[in-house]
Amino acid sequence: GKEIQVIISNDNGFINVTDSGRGIPHDDEKKFYSIFNELHSGGKFDHNSYSNSSGLNGVGLSCINALSDKLTISVTRTKQSKACQFKRGILTSKLQSIENKTGRKSGTTLMFYPDLELFGLDKLDFDFQELNGYFRRLSFLNPGLKFTLENRDTKEVQTFLSTNGIRDYLNYLMKDGKIISNDVYIEGSDGKSNNVKIILNYSESADNETIRAFCNSIWNSDGGTHVTGFKMGLVVAFKNFIKEQNLIPKKAAITIDDINGDDVREGLVAIIDLKHQQPLYASQTKLQLTNRDTQGFVQKLTNDSLYKWLTSNLSEGKKLALKIIDNTVSRKIVKKAKDSARKSSLLKSSKLSDCNGNNKEDNELWIVEGLSAGGSAKSCRNRKTQAIYSLRGKPLNSQSISLHKVLSNNELSDLVTILGGVGSDYNPEKCKYGKVVIMADADIDGLHIACLLMTFLFRFYRNLIEEGRVHIAATPLYSVKFNGKRYYFDTDKEKDEFVKDRKSANITRFKGLGEMNADQLWETTMNPKTRKLIKVDIRDLEDTSDAFVRLMGKDPDPRKVFIIENAKFSNLDV
Repeated sequence: GKEIQVIISNDNGFINVTDSGRGIPHDDEKKFYSIFNELHSGGKFDHNSYSNSSGLNGVGLSCINALSDKLTISVTRTKQSKACQFKRGILTSKLQSIENKTGRKSGTTLMFYPDLELFGLDKLDFDFQELNGYFRRLSFLNPGLKFTLENRDTKEVQTFLSTNGIRDYLNYLMKDGKIISNDVYIEGSDGKSNNVKIILNYSESADNETIRAFCNSIWNSDGGTHVTGFKMGLVVAFKNFIKEQNLIPKKAAITIDDINGDDVREGLVAIIDLKHQQPLYASQTKLQLTNRDTQGFVQKLTNDSLYKWLTSNLSEGKKLALKIIDNTVSRKIVKKAKDSARKSSLLKSSKLSDCNGNNKEDNELWIVEGLSAGGSAKSCRNRKTQAIYSLRGKPLNSQSISLHKVLSNNELSDLVTILGGVGSDYNPEKCKYGKVVIMADADIDGLHIACLLMTFLFRFYRNLIEEGRVHIAATPLYSVKFNGKRYYFDTDKEKDEFVKDRKSANITRFKGLGEMNADQLWETTMNPKTRKLIKVDIRDLEDTSDAFVRLMGKDPDPRKVFIIENAKFSNLDV
């Protein structure tokens, strides 16, 4: 089929999935039912039906059925429409002919009502944004197939359709610019089980590598043998090209042996789209591919095809090679700078007041806007568990700058040392703090500082965010004194509702954290019993990365578009 429609409704407790495919065969009722209530059944077990499949064991649909309060299946095939219904895996309405109200010649519709009791929920919570990312990826991996996602509760509708497949995907991931205009495209088959398409380019500004690897349209976020093979082939091809073209300048003070995999992959953006007849994974979640035959096949294909491309496109090939050489030189400079930073004992800086607790899970690093607020925080903190680092002014926007430039900035260099390092060799276990808390004023400037710090953390310390260790302190805007007691409010609405019937209330608006005395700062923001911390979470990595590129990148045009489209939602503090 050419279209898949998905409708979700948390209010009404269902998800509806409709395709325009051939329709599930329904001439044999027993076989039809077995697809929904028997394991190891379905078309994937007959290679005459499918050359490859996302599913492995015929478990998914049976599990959905078992967890359903109601599951309705409607199928149109050979001009006949039939439907049946299950509840918790038990057939409640047999397959019977129905009127075809869709007008489709063929297709299948599943209406799934999850059993809230089994899930321990009061109400469903399908994440529309997460589903957005999922179907966007599927559209890139299945060009020509249209996906429509509708939130019945909010009336929001998103449509995804790609005509150029992973070429479109690469363009989506590389909105911050490419080093070469022509993408490197690789395609090949081993004539047996492996068929792969690979596309890659290098970012003008990003230092980290981005590799999206898929097997049969499943995102293998933990990589696997296809990724390992690709990385190995990539390094061999580039090093051979650099060596044979004699591209390393004498003044660079490096040799071909100094170039490592991190240097080759810095700034790389690549997509691996593998199709395999019998995929193997490390677990049922399919996050990591384990097929041994895939690694050698992908490695040889990448090495041979990339080397051929580099020698056939000398100008652009040399441009990429020189970037890799520059990465190697910069890595050595950064290592020297990090070693120098360790020796200079930045941790003893007057801007950091460290905690003395030995339990990492309890320790907190508070990054505080301004020396004044930092002074108050140092006075009221729990010295055993709370470390305070005071920012002087606004930190550097690190979205589009090199790591070398980051380390030349005093504040960011301090944070690198405090957090225990940076770069490809960074180990989050070296960070002695269980929480990293951003504390800035509750105004426009404070929000900007928080955004700049989040940009820095997302780009260089994403694993801390993924581990749930990064938080933002919710600081109050107002203090209201009434009948000898003091109350604090985060928004105008909360404050206005409180003072509406309390005419004698004395209202103070905090212009900054520095206006709070130490007792107030402890009571409102730092006391674990009374504070409000907002945990930073990444719901969809690609959407989040795209947001940072658009809003914090070098190109101002996406920011202008965002401001124009969202100005009506703003609450300006002017």
